[in-house]
Amino acid sequence: MARMIPPVVTDATLSPGEREIFERLRDDDSTRGWTVLHSYDLARHQRALAGEIDFVIIIPGKGVLCLEVKAARAVAREEGIWYYGRDRQADPRGPFKQAAEAMHSLRRRLVEARPDLNGVVFWSAVAFTYVEFRDESPEWHPWQVIDSRAMRTRGGGLLVERVLDNARTYLTQSPAGRWFDPAAGQPDEAQCAAIVETLRGDFEFTETPKAALLRREAEVLRFTQEQVHALDAMAANAQV
Repeated sequence: MARMIPPVVTDATLSPGEREIFERLRDDDSTRGWTVLHSYDLARHQRALAGEIDFVIIIPGKGVLCLEVKAARAVAREEGIWYYGRDRQADPRGPFKQAAEAMHSLRRRLVEARPDLNGVVFWSAVAFTYVEFRDESPEWHPWQVIDSRAMRTRGGGLLVERVLDNARTYLTQSPAGRWFDPAAGQPDEAQCAAIVETLRGDFEFTETPKAALLRREAEVLRFTQEQVHALDAMAANAQV
């Protein structure tokens, strides 16, 4: 069972597809040792002011997968514009480009903070939880698609692992993947911990004694001024 961060799906998650993916990854025995960050916000995005990744899945010895979930009951593309749902919500970028751009932004931030992560495989995929997605295009690899048919036949862990396995094979066979060493076994345990700490580490901050003293002095000054104003107002009233 994967370590989920946060450990529960919050009420803010309205997508039933995200909830299903969350539960599948959490409850699958094959995901033991994985760490899954749900609903990760990107403050620095390469194309937008900010972005979001539905799931960042960190698998020891395999890599990091950024998974975009589309839970629409209908998906279409017309004249290059993607449409989701019966109300045809328009998306000019499309889910594969959205996932890839977010993944590259995330990788850039991590490698800047931890140069030793430069050899870790980062990849993206799209999950269509309610439709069978059969279209093929040079814009994405067929193995970057997780659709409803695949979800009916395989567990969530196997589906995710298959994407990273294919990505590693692709890099091994591609001239552009010369930087990749499949025998390195990255990310190792320490690298996985570093990724989690960098992206969503725990913290706790408390008020310092000096800050508390300054706050109390400011409160005393504010209350004193309020009392002076009240006394001035009463002084103007002869009956008081």
